[in-house]
Amino acid sequence: MLVSGPEADLKEILNSGMLPNGNFLGSEMGEVVNRSTSKLTGADLAAVIVCLRSLPPISHRVQRKKREIPRAIPFTWNSP
Repeated sequence: MLVSGPEADLKEILNSGMLPNGNFLGSEMGEVVNRSTSKLTGADLAAVIVCLRSLPPISHRVQRKKREIPRAIPFTWNSP
């Protein structure tokens, strides 16, 4: 779905990780942007977009990961 958007949006997503709605990519894709696509030259970034647009779309469900909430450490007050 993102691949069919305007080229400027795709460049922004791959450069900064920021989506058109102001949210940011997270998890593994955020790391890809941080460590890889944000460092591409303009020509390389344009080539990646051309490549992504040449791929056929896929459709599948992505299950959300359950987040582990750390348990609170009980606090006890020891007065002198």
